[in-house]
Amino acid sequence: MNDEIEIQLAFASALLDEGRLEEAESAYRSCDDKLGAERSPRHAEVLVCLATIAKKRRQHREAAALLDQALAFFPAHRGALSQRLAVAEELEDSATAAAIRLRMFTFAESDEARLHLLSSVVDDALASAVGALRSALQLRPRDRALLERMASLHEATGAWTDAVNVRVTLAEGEPLPETRARAFSTAADLCAIKTENVDRAVALYEAAIADDPAVPGAFEAIEKVLLDSGDVVGAEKAYVRQIERLAEHGNVPARIALLHKLASHRDDRLADWQGAAAALDQLIALAPNDLDARVQLAGLLEAHEQDALAVRCLEVAAEKAPSTWRPTTRCIACSRARTSATGATSSRACSRCSARRARWSRPPTASTRRSSR
Repeated sequence: MNDEIEIQLAFASALLDEGRLEEAESAYRSCDDKLGAERSPRHAEVLVCLATIAKKRRQHREAAALLDQALAFFPAHRGALSQRLAVAEELEDSATAAAIRLRMFTFAESDEARLHLLSSVVDDALASAVGALRSALQLRPRDRALLERMASLHEATGAWTDAVNVRVTLAEGEPLPETRARAFSTAADLCAIKTENVDRAVALYEAAIADDPAVPGAFEAIEKVLLDSGDVVGAEKAYVRQIERLAEHGNVPARIALLHKLASHRDDRLADWQGAAAALDQLIALAPNDLDARVQLAGLLEAHEQDALAVRCLEVAAEKAPSTWRPTTRCIACSRARTSATGATSSRACSRCSARRARWSRPPTASTRRSSR
């Protein structure tokens, strides 16, 4: 009987090698029937060969059943373990793949191979957990505890777009504007850093700011994302939108800081000196005693030959802070007037400059001290 089975196995193996699948299957089935309930490596090998035929026909579930039976007969069958792992991956059965890899760990021949197996087990376990959470979320789509765990799992597996999607869902479920803004900002940070999707990151930051214009770091993140990507026009629009939002909420200090930035941005990056001057005008209207803004505006006007306006800016600056202002910047008008057509410069100053220098060169009197208080 044993010799007959061995001969039939050799015949079936030859048929399989030749690709004659139907005949090979018939021969292996005959061997399987003759072996009956024998739990042996030989019977396991017959079942593995039948599983090989099923795999070639893309009958993965039948192959899985045959391989499971083979491993029940002979748990250490390496070929069965290898094929069962391949079938599990084909069926996207991460839990089974993890279990099979743990069984294969015993046969790993080096530390590198063992580390690779264990790392893959972790990946499979995480994928299995994601699948389980997806099923749970179908039952309770807005369960915050499940969503938090799902977001963490996506982050652990590097599925960053999915992680952002879950973070957005969590943000939308926040009842308070302040907490919702922070949650959107967290989703935007993840989107900007991990997915590098600039447009979506900016949209999420905008959603955060819509709930709370002062949410920490949100606008600064928009600014960085846009400037790092080279979108200087988009950055200007973002500055303007944020200034308008802050105006609605009465946040004057933040508006002043952004107007400074907007003026510099328009002048340095967009070569729009008139837009920069308009931003500085807005700033000075909010903060009349901001000497830096007035001097910056004067310098901008001087650079574009708006001498009368530049001089007036400096004069008003001196009037606003007579105790701290010093005429360190020459009189623009007389400086231009003193330059001759040949390029020679006269040492004669206008009467206004002379009087101003004389006034500042005198020691302070009691009356000037009182006026400066």
